[in-house]
Amino acid sequence: MSIRSKILQPSIALICVGLLTVAWISLSSLNANQKVLSRYDEVYFETKVFEAIRADLTALQAFGDEVLAFNQVIAPHRINSEFSTYVERIGHRISDLTSVTSEAADPAEIGRLRRAFSTWTQALEKALGIVPSQFVPSRPHLDILAQTVQAEVAMMHERALADAAAFGTRSRAGLVSNLTVAAVMMVVLLASVGGFALRRSFWLANAMRSLAVAMERIREGRFDTRPDHAERRDELGEISRGVMAFSQNLLSLTEAKERIEYMALNDALTGLANRTKLTSFLTWLMDPETDQGAIFAVMHLDLDRFKEVNDTQGHAAGDAVLARVGKVLSRNIRKTDLAARVGGDEFVLVLRDTSEQADVEALAERVIEEVSQPFEFSGESLRVGASIGIAFSNTAADPEEVMSNADIALYLAKGAGRGCQRVFTEQTGSEYADRKRLLKDLRLALVNGQVRPFFQPQVDGITNKIVGAEALVRWLHPERGVLSPAQFLDLAHENGLGDLLTEVVINASILALKTWRESGWDVPVVSLNFTARQLRNPDIMEALHLHVEEAGLHPSDIAIEVLETVLFGDENDGAFANLMSMQKHGFRVELDDFGTGHASISTLRKLKVDRVKVDRSFVTGASENPEQEQLLGALIDLCAKLDIECLTEGVETETDKSLLLSLGCRYFQGYAYARPMEVDAFGAWMDQWHETQALQAKAVRS
Repeated sequence: MSIRSKILQPSIALICVGLLTVAWISLSSLNANQKVLSRYDEVYFETKVFEAIRADLTALQAFGDEVLAFNQVIAPHRINSEFSTYVERIGHRISDLTSVTSEAADPAEIGRLRRAFSTWTQALEKALGIVPSQFVPSRPHLDILAQTVQAEVAMMHERALADAAAFGTRSRAGLVSNLTVAAVMMVVLLASVGGFALRRSFWLANAMRSLAVAMERIREGRFDTRPDHAERRDELGEISRGVMAFSQNLLSLTEAKERIEYMALNDALTGLANRTKLTSFLTWLMDPETDQGAIFAVMHLDLDRFKEVNDTQGHAAGDAVLARVGKVLSRNIRKTDLAARVGGDEFVLVLRDTSEQADVEALAERVIEEVSQPFEFSGESLRVGASIGIAFSNTAADPEEVMSNADIALYLAKGAGRGCQRVFTEQTGSEYADRKRLLKDLRLALVNGQVRPFFQPQVDGITNKIVGAEALVRWLHPERGVLSPAQFLDLAHENGLGDLLTEVVINASILALKTWRESGWDVPVVSLNFTARQLRNPDIMEALHLHVEEAGLHPSDIAIEVLETVLFGDENDGAFANLMSMQKHGFRVELDDFGTGHASISTLRKLKVDRVKVDRSFVTGASENPEQEQLLGALIDLCAKLDIECLTEGVETETDKSLLLSLGCRYFQGYAYARPMEVDAFGAWMDQWHETQALQAKAVRS
């Protein structure tokens, strides 16, 4: 049953009972009143009839007295006529009294009245001579008979009035009785219905209070509140379920708000704070109104080789690395400190109440060591490094400056060879300024032609023929002299100059090969070094192919040298896909620094390279180290069995050449032949080399 029905039913019942009671009382009153009025009408009519009868009796008696007084002579027919008129009229009135009255007189009384009237009129007829008779009644006798009739009429009249009064009394008593019964019934019904309505009201009030308590609990944030009447199937149940749904919606909204706030201030992958939360934390620490005051340290960490892992092993592996770094940082700080991820592979630690540089440096070294430890992911061993820049709050005036100082220190740490930490000081600030000047100079150098390739020949150790040249970029700085790639290559790529540098080297190398051939020098191939970052450029293959065609060369005249890490990718990796596309278009592919990375037979077979270049570290000292010689021989033998051309780098002595030839390797590159040279110097070297070989051949023949 619905709440509305429960509320309305008692009220409707009460109204119906009241209406029925009022209607019953009204009908009873009307009925009683109608009976009283009807009876009063009858009494009124009877009274008129009795008065008329008494008047006619009196007139008849007076007529008789007048005739019997003999004071005047009245004609017999007149006596007879008037007497008959009186008798007939009184008879009719008695008949009227009989037909109207049902309660005023019973038939016996009326019969007595008729007999008394008949006796009187008969005696009066004899006395008046209307009816001849020997016996004539006397006047006293006639008066007695007349009085008897008058007495009967008076008695009947009085009896009618008494009956009417008694009827009125009975009617009033009945009405009072009915009203009393109705009132008692009304009180009983009202009490019953009212008690029922009161119980319903108390129940509804308690239910409303329960809902109010539930709403108050929800207002206090206790969104797990469950109202007491949620299982009911009426309006109260609907309201309770609505309150419960409202509570659950608020709970969902609160949880969503907390998630949004958490996501707005924390990194989803690592669970660390994000840049927004870091900025707020630093602002709070350096706000004079918070009266923190104590010196704190900021450590800016950047992962080394992370992009290599991300590109070769996939984003899932990269995410695993980031999550692991987050755990390393979290377990190396206190609860009062803050760890944040502020970029793809950049993290920041804020160490409160820390002023001892040695302690911070020790923590940085520990973090670098833990981050650099290899770990397993999907059956693969992953390894990254870390570089850290450190700045103290007393070196800066605001959060932006202390973060800038830590960033400067990080920049210098990465420039110092990665895997180390640097603390911002006035000296590091000067070093940073120097790096900035170097970057500015590099921008100009790339435009002014100061950055150019140097070429180192590659020679067949048996025939002494030139089998190629490797292009090695150098920067001819007007003040600092010739700078190697280690001094500016990372600087270029980290500041968006990598593509321009690649374009410069490709153009100059292809032009050099074209020039040599036009000058009659036979250089079969020029090797260009490409990093995975360069190979991921979607336009690199098309640009390289276009330069080759414009120079009138063939793709096979160019060798693409890559490190082993590029081979770890798959077709979904842009670098590996571009490398495969280059090979399909005729470009040679060479694997550089073989043996120093993680290449295996399966990776070599995945992309059939044209040449493997064994790293110089295997050649240096091999003639004096039998184990190293055996390892070098195993690498050379592996290439032979895989039918891959093998070239060794770092060949500096005749002993090195003899050893390598004995181990089965005939292609060499190193200082034993020439250092890297500019394009013109390389041409002069080739002239001298050919002349020397011609003289040696002539001496042999002679």
